[in-house]
Amino acid sequence: MVGIPRSRGCALCLKRAVKCDEVRPSCGQCRKGDRDCPGYDRGMMFVDEGPRLRRARKKSTASTTKNKSQSPGTSPPHLRLSTKAMLVSQPRSPKLEQSQLLASFVASMFPLGSASGSYMGSWLWHVPTQFGHSEALDCASMSLALVYFSQQDPTAYHRAQYAYGRALRALRSAVASPDTALSAEVVAATMLLGYYETVASVDNAWVRHAGGAAHLIKLRGPSHCYESAFEYSMFLAMRSGLTTEALLSGTPTFLDSPEWRAVPPGLIEFPLLPRFAGLGDEFFILAARLANVLHQAKQPECDDHNTYMDATKLQADWIRWCEAFTSYEDGLRKPVLVHTTPQNSPGADVSAEAIYTYHDTASATMITTYFAYMIMLNDLMSRVDLAAQSSDPTTTTTTTTTTTTTTTTTTTTTTTTTTTTTTTTAGTDYGRENECLARSIAMSVPYCWQLGYCGVTTLQTVLALMKNLLPDGEQAWLAQCVASGQMVARA
Repeated sequence: MVGIPRSRGCALCLKRAVKCDEVRPSCGQCRKGDRDCPGYDRGMMFVDEGPRLRRARKKSTASTTKNKSQSPGTSPPHLRLSTKAMLVSQPRSPKLEQSQLLASFVASMFPLGSASGSYMGSWLWHVPTQFGHSEALDCASMSLALVYFSQQDPTAYHRAQYAYGRALRALRSAVASPDTALSAEVVAATMLLGYYETVASVDNAWVRHAGGAAHLIKLRGPSHCYESAFEYSMFLAMRSGLTTEALLSGTPTFLDSPEWRAVPPGLIEFPLLPRFAGLGDEFFILAARLANVLHQAKQPECDDHNTYMDATKLQADWIRWCEAFTSYEDGLRKPVLVHTTPQNSPGADVSAEAIYTYHDTASATMITTYFAYMIMLNDLMSRVDLAAQSSDPTTTTTTTTTTTTTTTTTTTTTTTTTTTTTTTTAGTDYGRENECLARSIAMSVPYCWQLGYCGVTTLQTVLALMKNLLPDGEQAWLAQCVASGQMVARA
């Protein structure tokens, strides 16, 4: 099930079955034929992903059978579940069973006693309050909880598939009805089915669903985001998916508009919400700006000099955010460099001999994603840098020094080291900077793999964002680091 059609191009090019260059607001084919371009909004489409998920599960089962010699604890961390959680007796009431299943699922993934904050976890804890109002939401919740538990109980997977099918049919019906199409429950069900597909097949399904959710949320408008604790927590949780979907598709996001930036912060209090709410809000505001700057840079009428200046300002804002975030709570959120092998081993590099550890899930996922965003900005600036300088003869070279501090830990001593990177508005070695950022991502991989669903989806997203931005060898090296980190995390 995907929230938006897979075919790309404007509505007229799709109808004529011709290739569309997807330029906005009017594509090249329509301009060439002097036609009015109808745009790219193609509405919603929900597709049953059941067959693909079953094929993915067969591959996973075959892999599990092949590696039976491994211990039971080697399953992916976001799919692990204590056996005790499955020993709950079956309640007689279907609604009670649903509530118990989802509560067990959420408590397993996002325990309330955890010191780690999570926007997604906070929202999922609010989902049971909406049970009984929407068949689509009820069945989507049930399918997600059951597929999560199916790693310990194979019969749960068949029940999950059944609930998934019911949720899909109910969602189609709800979207077709003017009374329910824009309800909070429909938006929630759309995202929950994305989570279901990700847990079932371990891919980037949640990002595709974010496109459908974005369409619905935009139509609902910002005022609906704070009508209830459920809707507000849902908005906070979905910002990551909405901005990532925009970055991957190369489309602008409405989250960067004044009315959406004005959604009031801190409207609810909940144990799982991150304590750095202001910095968290700023992270997603900057991510939305990044999506729109990258989109604008692709337009034919784009001015390279203005784009370069916008990107430079955004980069400075990102660096300032990172410094504020890592110094928050007396530097508690700084990446900690842990040496895993002797530092002077022949032929060893930093990615092989050391890894980053973090204070909590939010710190790891945000900082790792920040590394990827900086690579995207560097790639953009490297493409427009020379053009911007040649178009403005008054451009002068200035130097800005930024400092990132990490704590280095060995088995015998603990020291603090400071790494200083010098960046200039002319002659910047973007390739070298991106190589360092890619290594920082690789060093964060083992820790992220241990974080469950949020860590895994972060790594999947980062790899997708890095596609075609790094040299082929470096791209393959980073993917190998992710695979190696997965094995380290499972060990």
